[in-house]
Amino acid sequence: MKSDLETAMAELCLTYSKRQVEAALSRVTEEELSGELTFVVNAGMHALPVDILKGETFYFSEGNVDLSQENVKETVKELSKKAVKFLRSRVWTKIYIIPSGHPLLVTLATLVVYRVTRVNPIILYYVDGAYREVAIDVRHDVFGSS
Repeated sequence: MKSDLETAMAELCLTYSKRQVEAALSRVTEEELSGELTFVVNAGMHALPVDILKGETFYFSEGNVDLSQENVKETVKELSKKAVKFLRSRVWTKIYIIPSGHPLLVTLATLVVYRVTRVNPIILYYVDGAYREVAIDVRHDVFGSS
């Protein structure tokens, strides 16, 4: 009896040649399979070292964001919807947040990441000339629950 994977692969080979399927499969990188995400709250304000971008990278916002009283609600709704769509596109096992930009955006982005994925994000913050990680499992580390 064939597994679900074997059945799916056989169906692919009916549409594509075995060589095409193998070539496409070989292009899937470990990075894409890792489930790691670097979630940059606001890009463009400061250059980010490439070595801190782990897995896939998503930019919640870029440059100057219109947070005027007249536009703030619509702006954060649009940014949040884009993020939700991206976050639901696959399963994330480890998420790094770079908290750049306006505090409202940082707060909103962190909330969206957790509410959609239920993954406690690792915060990459800049101090003393380098990025540092802080990982806090609020339920375990703060409330003492398992």
